[in-house]
Amino acid sequence: MISDPILGIDDLTIAFETSEGKYSALNGVNLRINPSEIVGLVGESGCGKSSLALAVIGLLPVPPARVLRGNIIFKGNNLLKLTETGIEKVRGTGISMVFQEPLTSLNPLFTVGEQITEAITVRLQRQKSAHTKSTVEAEGVAWLKRVGLPDARGAFHRYPHELSGGMRQRVMIAMALSASPTLMIADEPTSALDVTTQAQILKLIRKLVEEVKASVLFISHDLAVVAQIADRVAVMYTGMIVEEGPVVEVFEKPLHPYTQALLSSYPGRERSSEPLKVIPGQVPNLTRIPQGCPFHPRCAFAEDKCKTTRPLLKEVRGHNVACVLY
Repeated sequence: MISDPILGIDDLTIAFETSEGKYSALNGVNLRINPSEIVGLVGESGCGKSSLALAVIGLLPVPPARVLRGNIIFKGNNLLKLTETGIEKVRGTGISMVFQEPLTSLNPLFTVGEQITEAITVRLQRQKSAHTKSTVEAEGVAWLKRVGLPDARGAFHRYPHELSGGMRQRVMIAMALSASPTLMIADEPTSALDVTTQAQILKLIRKLVEEVKASVLFISHDLAVVAQIADRVAVMYTGMIVEEGPVVEVFEKPLHPYTQALLSSYPGRERSSEPLKVIPGQVPNLTRIPQGCPFHPRCAFAEDKCKTTRPLLKEVRGHNVACVLY
């Protein structure tokens, strides 16, 4: 029996009203995340990855953001229909988020311990579990140990600026998971880290997710990182999912020309002597998305019908792709 998805996004379309016109951040996004699954979301900067994450956790500014249509179903509830009080009950203990730069996400005026115990206290209060200040602090230190901080008790009493980038990111992961979420959203959690620390953080996320049985939406522009950690991957372009499937299938047998171009432009040892390939052109201004397939002005395989027909995702050779070539 196939279990219901933890998160189901259906035809999600969101626009921002700006002085330049309507900025189409998300255009008919469909995505599923199953229990205990890590789904990678990749694409160039400005393609809508972070907007999707903020929409799921209810942090998009309204206005100027406006939901034009679609649903975000989390554990059977449509998050777009909830009041602010309702979404606050989901945020943290149902869905938690690890942001890209922990130094700007952690409050510089409070110690690490004060911030992680706040997350734990909120969870215990919502669960109506008995607790004391000492038990909450002990759990906070335990979580810092769990994420591999060498001096967890010392870090508990320090301020964020006193920790390294890798240590701060571990604190963010500890805070996110200490709330016992069903879904964790990680938005570029390793982009500011060196390669060694990056590998440690990826291993840590995979290990902890398996322990707490959480699902993850892992957002990154780094294809190698996603290949290491994800079970499935979705490729996004101009606010649309253009290809989606098991990470091995998509990366070894990419079908969409955009996915093929992304992978061919990635440096690798097997072609270290060759010049790097580039995708011609630029991501279009999202106030003026091209008619038809939005990738056709940059596509080497574009046909006349690509200029007028906007393809929908359909299953082809084991995964989903939105392209008129199939």
